[in-house]
Amino acid sequence: SDPRADALNVLDTATSGLSSDVAEEVREKRGLAYYVGSFNRVGLDPGMFVFYAGTRKDAAPEVERIFGGEIQRLVTKGVRQEEFDRARKQILAAHDMSLQDNLTVAMNCVLNELYGLGYDHAFTMKDRLGKLTPDDIRSVASSILVTNRMAVTVLVPGPGGGPK
Repeated sequence: SDPRADALNVLDTATSGLSSDVAEEVREKRGLAYYVGSFNRVGLDPGMFVFYAGTRKDAAPEVERIFGGEIQRLVTKGVRQEEFDRARKQILAAHDMSLQDNLTVAMNCVLNELYGLGYDHAFTMKDRLGKLTPDDIRSVASSILVTNRMAVTVLVPGPGGGPK
């Protein structure tokens, strides 16, 4: 029921995937990672917003620095209009596809009722996203991506290739 949920969805989509600005910088321009992206873990309690990359141990500090720069950009300047438009279109296309499956529609209606959003919450997605602006995304980024509450985790292979 967080009023920032739709804006977080747009932020997540804008910073995910290989066409995102951070992926372009980390993977395409600098060749520092095999994969890069973000995800927003939501739930009944506050969740987390995560940037991640699959990189070499020696490249991890540079990737972390680039992520810090991306966070700073999102908090101060927000997403570019092109990023915003692409993310919104991507969300709406996936949403429209999900409405073609009766089981998915039924599950969304049930879960949305359970979460207190109302069974018809999924059917208002287009209107809700249509009201968002890039400044809404910057505002939510500045409320979520706060570095004094940030945790950094680096996993490196241990003996035999598994994590340490």
